[in-house]
Amino acid sequence: MTIKEVLQFNETLVPNFDSIGVQEWAEENLLLSPRITNVPGPYSTSLTPYVREPIECFANEKIRRITLVWGAQTSKTTAILVGLAYRLSQSPCPALWVMPTESLARSFSETRWLPMIDDCPDLAKEKPDNSDKIKLMEQHFRRMSLWFVGSNSPANLASRSVSLLCLDEVDKYPDHGLNKEAGALGELDHPDSSVINLKNVCHNVLECHWEGDTVVGKIELLTTPSGNIARDLIKNNIRIGISSRGLGSVRQMNENTVEVQDDFELLCFDLVSSPSTRGAYMNPTSINESVNRGQVIASVGANEFNKYIKIENIIRDILSETR
Repeated sequence: MTIKEVLQFNETLVPNFDSIGVQEWAEENLLLSPRITNVPGPYSTSLTPYVREPIECFANEKIRRITLVWGAQTSKTTAILVGLAYRLSQSPCPALWVMPTESLARSFSETRWLPMIDDCPDLAKEKPDNSDKIKLMEQHFRRMSLWFVGSNSPANLASRSVSLLCLDEVDKYPDHGLNKEAGALGELDHPDSSVINLKNVCHNVLECHWEGDTVVGKIELLTTPSGNIARDLIKNNIRIGISSRGLGSVRQMNENTVEVQDDFELLCFDLVSSPSTRGAYMNPTSINESVNRGQVIASVGANEFNKYIKIENIIRDILSETR
């Protein structure tokens, strides 16, 4: 091995920091207030020496992933906070913080992250003069942008181009796949009840998956009275839409907008004349009629179901796209 190769190998083992180290910066600058910790005061690693190596990784651009597998209440979140604060001060970059749900992300930003910014002069000076640029879920500092999102919001996850991705409370992320969320059977038109009425069953959902921000699937029209009506409509070139049916609460965002909350439970997909989601219409792909059974296979697409459906392994998909 040549001297050059030895030096290159040594660089992979020992980070060459161009600026102050993370631990040194944090212990000089971070002040934890009683609002965010039960051990207030200047930040110190004396009680948690095992965090020193992981937090230093935030300053080493050669390290692509840091995984913390520790017990409960052992400073995992605080360690990530320290790393993010260091990047804001010393090496700013676009960043995304992901919590299990949007409501948790909003609360975390309000009660832990922003108070730490205010309590640390080195971070507070990064706040812009225009206070409107610092919101709970989207924050544009002087040299860095930061977003907080819930893991159950595929659109927000996929639409952010970031250099630093912080995933907190990963074990609480939803792990339900799309096909497990909704029932396979659907009705013709939305009924008033949340119960699927077998007398009005129209179709069977064969499969459903994501293509970017679009939900795409295939349904099979059944030979039931409602299924026959839908089949005849399609054969007469009548456009049929598809709409999700579910239960849950909403939050009024402004005069014209309400936001579906995390307790939403998707029940099924129904065929309708006027879907609430723009462009959510079926495209028949084949019609196969026989003596015993008439079959229509239709592909279904919708661009805005992301607020209503929990997607499996969304974080893994995001990480794959950013590699």
